[in-house]
Amino acid sequence: IGNPFGVGQTVTMGIVSATGRSHAGVADDEALIQTDAAINPGNSGGALVDLRGRLVGVNTAILSRSGGSQGVGFAIPSNLAAPIMERLIERGSDSPGWIGAIFLDAAPAANRRAAGVEAPFVSDLTAGGPAEWAGLKRGDAVVAVDGTPVRTGNGLRDIVAARGAGAWISLRVLRGGEELEIPVPLDPPPRIPGERYVLGPREGALGGLTLVALIQSVRDRYGIPERVPGGIVIASVNPEGYVARSGLREGDAILELNGVAVESVAAFIRLYKAAVGDQLHLTYYRDGVTMNLVSRRR
Repeated sequence: IGNPFGVGQTVTMGIVSATGRSHAGVADDEALIQTDAAINPGNSGGALVDLRGRLVGVNTAILSRSGGSQGVGFAIPSNLAAPIMERLIERGSDSPGWIGAIFLDAAPAANRRAAGVEAPFVSDLTAGGPAEWAGLKRGDAVVAVDGTPVRTGNGLRDIVAARGAGAWISLRVLRGGEELEIPVPLDPPPRIPGERYVLGPREGALGGLTLVALIQSVRDRYGIPERVPGGIVIASVNPEGYVARSGLREGDAILELNGVAVESVAAFIRLYKAAVGDQLHLTYYRDGVTMNLVSRRR
């Protein structure tokens, strides 16, 4: 149910194509529901319901080459949206939980064998953050949160965000062959001051990005290590912008545009607007990996 292109309340129908989807241009999106029910610009925030009218999810993104529905839409599951709704009703505002750690799936083989499980590993910790304060260490394998098994870093981040700032969680951790239960408080994410720029939804191939300067509080919020160079980070991705189908997501640190190092938001905008040719080459950092994106100009 939604308001596509502003035409008014509209209902479309389809099936749940898959669950646990990621790479839809939504931050920490490991648990998204994929559906072939038509989702178009203007549908974001609308309800995905079953035939009995029960809420299944909240429409949030599409993958499309045309900008309209091509049968690949995504919704945030209702079990993740419900706690946020309850906190909004109770407090009038909401802040997701933040743990101050980077969790990677691609742990060293020796660690995986030692753990005997597929589980996210602590790659880095924010100095003074909740995880470091609680006693987590680099290399710890997190196998469960509050008794619920976790298999991926994104899945763990989903749980942390849904619990909300001010909550406590219990992490079951494997360290050196020993199993530990570590209680961790959750803080609100660090605030993002400083340089900021919003690309309009139709402002070229990267339209819909909000960019901020890579200052220390931004590194802390997104767990970006000091060794990562670059000057800007994606603070949000508009699901109705051209960029939504690119796979870029909140927290990606942009390193280069067309082979030129990006040192500030202003420098990126100058390079972006001056770019010539049919393609944009973007180099960015995410969760311990340097990645590349080639996108056609619009």
